[in-house]
Amino acid sequence: MGQSDDVVGPWALRGDLPIAGDFNRDWIKDDVGVFRPTERNWYFDYFRDGTTDRKMGPWANRDDLPIAGDFDSDGFADDVAVFRPSDRGWYFDYDANGGTNKVIKPWGRQGDLPIAGDFDKDGYYDDVGVFRPSETKWYFDYDA
Repeated sequence: MGQSDDVVGPWALRGDLPIAGDFNRDWIKDDVGVFRPTERNWYFDYFRDGTTDRKMGPWANRDDLPIAGDFDSDGFADDVAVFRPSDRGWYFDYDANGGTNKVIKPWGRQGDLPIAGDFDKDGYYDDVGVFRPSETKWYFDYDA
């Protein structure tokens, strides 16, 4: 404990925002990706070998905060979403193809940090939450 077990890279750029999921649909949530706000593009490295295996976009806005999960409940954590603090909206792309499939708003606040998980314990990684640093509290939405 307290030491790195693996190091990959360099891959991605300074300012990219990381996500993790099962983007190659092999049933293992071990793939990494980044949202690059400057381009509004998404890059995926399926094997954590420092190689871009797929690029998607542009999709989302520069100030959006990315998450990944199984928002369409198909069993694969290969969907991407963003929390947009400017309108307190959540935008979901179920197949990571650059199209918005669902929007939920308003929920959350400026300054909130988004997360995804199986918080209702139904077996799907399809719930969203935020950590609100100003209150040091967590808020969850099981119906995203």
